[in-house]
Amino acid sequence: MAEFDYLKQNSSEQNSYWYKAFYRPSNKQDEVISTHRAYLLYRDAAAVSFVTAFALLVAKQYFGEFLTEVSYQSLWVFALTITGFSIAARNAGNRLVTTAIAVTLTS
Repeated sequence: MAEFDYLKQNSSEQNSYWYKAFYRPSNKQDEVISTHRAYLLYRDAAAVSFVTAFALLVAKQYFGEFLTEVSYQSLWVFALTITGFSIAARNAGNRLVTTAIAVTLTS
C-alpha cells in the first residue's frame, strides 16, 4: 500500500512504473502498436498544423502584397485543426495506456 501512495504522489515514478510493468511487456502486441501509431499520428498532425499556421502567419507578414487572396481569417481553420488534433492525440494517448494495461493483464 505504501508503494501505491508513493506512486500517486510522484508522477515521474508513476510513468516509469507504467512503462516497465505494462508497456514494455505488451509493446509488440498488435493492439498496442495500433493505438501507439494513432497517438503518434495525431500528435504529429497537430505539430505540423501548428508549424504550417506559423509559416502562413510569417509569410503573410513579409509577403502580404503577394498573398492578397490569403486572409488572416484562414488561421482560424488552423486553430480548429490544431485543437482537434490535440484532443484526438490526448484521447489516443489515454487509449494507449488503457490498452497496454489491458493486454498485459490478460496475458
